[in-house]
Amino acid sequence: MIDKSWIDKSITTAEYKCGVADFLDFAFQRVAVNGKIICPCIRCGFKNMRTRVEVLAHLLQKGFSKKYTFWYMHGESVVQHEEASSSHDFSESEERAPLQDMLNDIFGSAANNFDGVDDEPVEERNNSFPIHIEDDTQEESDRIRELLKDGNRRLYPECTKYSKLSFIVELYHIKVLCGATDKTFSMILDLLKRAFPHANLPVSFYEAKKMIKQLGLGYEKIHVCPNNCMLFWGPDNETKSKCTICNASRYKAEDNTSSNPGVLDTAEHMARLIPEKVLRYFPLTPRLRRLYMSSKTSRLMRWHSEFPNSDGKLKHPRDSKAWKEFDLLYPEFAEDPRNIRLALAFDGFNPFGTLSSNISVWPVMLYVYNYPPWCCMKQASLIMSMIIPGPKMPGNNIDVFLQPLINELKELWKGVDVYDSVDGKFFRMHAALFWTISDFPGLDNLSGWNTHTSLACPSCNFDTVSRRLKHGMKYCFMGHRRWLPDNHEYRQNMHSFDGTTELRGPPSTLSGSAILSQIQSSRKRSHEALNAGNNPLQWKKRSIFWDLPYWKDNLIRHCLDMMHIEKNVCDNVLFTVLDDKQKTKDNLAARKDLQLMGIREQLHPFTNSSKYPPSCFRMTNADKDIFLSVLKSVSFPDGYSSNISRCIDLKKRKIFGLKSHDSHILMEHILPIAFRRSLPKEVTSVLIELCNYFREVSGKSLAVDNLEKL
Repeated sequence: MIDKSWIDKSITTAEYKCGVADFLDFAFQRVAVNGKIICPCIRCGFKNMRTRVEVLAHLLQKGFSKKYTFWYMHGESVVQHEEASSSHDFSESEERAPLQDMLNDIFGSAANNFDGVDDEPVEERNNSFPIHIEDDTQEESDRIRELLKDGNRRLYPECTKYSKLSFIVELYHIKVLCGATDKTFSMILDLLKRAFPHANLPVSFYEAKKMIKQLGLGYEKIHVCPNNCMLFWGPDNETKSKCTICNASRYKAEDNTSSNPGVLDTAEHMARLIPEKVLRYFPLTPRLRRLYMSSKTSRLMRWHSEFPNSDGKLKHPRDSKAWKEFDLLYPEFAEDPRNIRLALAFDGFNPFGTLSSNISVWPVMLYVYNYPPWCCMKQASLIMSMIIPGPKMPGNNIDVFLQPLINELKELWKGVDVYDSVDGKFFRMHAALFWTISDFPGLDNLSGWNTHTSLACPSCNFDTVSRRLKHGMKYCFMGHRRWLPDNHEYRQNMHSFDGTTELRGPPSTLSGSAILSQIQSSRKRSHEALNAGNNPLQWKKRSIFWDLPYWKDNLIRHCLDMMHIEKNVCDNVLFTVLDDKQKTKDNLAARKDLQLMGIREQLHPFTNSSKYPPSCFRMTNADKDIFLSVLKSVSFPDGYSSNISRCIDLKKRKIFGLKSHDSHILMEHILPIAFRRSLPKEVTSVLIELCNYFREVSGKSLAVDNLEKL
């Protein structure tokens, strides 16, 4: 154990001078950068890097900071800092490894070595420490010391399994998983405190939350205009009390006694008011830093480079053409495999489950593609970026909410200093966003491309082929034969498609620069088009993602979520073959549109009648009974699927309440079997091919040749 009793001695005593010499030996052996360390004297206050001679002179003249007893900035690890003399602390042989390893990763091991770092101003160097050194370093040191004590203090004197911190963390985890309220948590703590008076427990949820927040898993609350016009964020807007666009109040009950009605006078004034809407933003940089502060995750972050693809199949985004082209365009980024590649996922959900509520919230998640395929899509590997409040979807104003993230991504592209626990050195880490993942309406909001017009396809762009159905009142996209080989028989087949032949080739793929030019020219024409009453603009906005310097060079910028597509297709197939009157696609309007197009005469409605002949893909009642009985009787192993039988109503011959994963299991594994006895062979064969298609593209390993055939 390191002797630190000299810190409290007078600077003129021999004990103090010997202690200073020991401290300098300890620090310069571990954290010296070009012969300098951070000076811990009272005058410098941990803000200046100095040589050994300078630090010695300062400590002998100005004195050592009295409260700096855990030397985390000078190479002391958590284990070295343990107070072994306390009877209420754990001994090294007792069970406390997981939490102690985490604390050591956060506060100890990352400061053990600073070799290989260029000499740079201390302001920049401070930002690279695993522990962010604040202006008030004494408070930071006290905070860390108290957290370490809680992590090293037994829950009660005889407890060998839990420390105070580990017990509260585990109890808080249960609260989150079970959705318990804050009041419930406080009541449980109160009961435990009364039942076990000698236990080291906080008295309330507030005290427990203060303890957990010291681990650094916090977030920022950013006030938002109630109409989603702007964020009250940044030096220009942080103190404003009204939206500069719509003039809506920032707060629910604003105090109008301010000398300037549009600006808040003091921080105390702001704290008294309740905001109309709050964005919760989780800073990305500290979370990426932590990936390298743990030796376990740090090794996984190199997987994509250390384990090359051996069979040529697509198993991970690193095998894709988009990844490889990005490496060619930015070789400096590709040179270090520790640089991080991200994907952004965006979707909304009802926080109240299936209750009859229109309220929704919109989380934004980030995927780290450096991880191997068995890790990168796991829940524990996802990074929550922000939670966009409801009650309605943000729509095109999603760019307003994404401002903090985009600003941070631009800084991460320039690079930040991060400590790598595997190499024991700092390195310059860069990060890039590859693409977004969303459903089709979400793509509209993220990209700015209008998906509600006749040119809805973002890939075909302005070369999209569509037709407005007169009776169905929807757009029908019929140009899919353009991708077939030139000599394919379907190109000349008029009767089975839309009554025309297809001689054109597929539309060309536009580069990012070409798309950006389209957006800029579209913005110039926007006012003229709106004033003239023309059709809605195809490019509704310039997406905020174009602010990223590399975004125009990404081969793929927006991806559609397979989950939504598969569920929509599955629902449409099931409701159509079961002839669900409210949800089937085979209705009178569809039959009239076929008649208007002059194709498939056998499906045309009867003359002067609202009735129409049955189709070959519509099940009879007997067929429905067989089909639904098969689905009702299917059972799965635990964890493979939910209980699909709960969604089957044999009396009404209906299916209801399917979740996304239920549709996934049905589409790829159950329907090809269940359809065989309920539909004609020519219909079953087509549906089986459709199911096989989804099973192939959802596989863990994809062959490029098979994808081209599909």
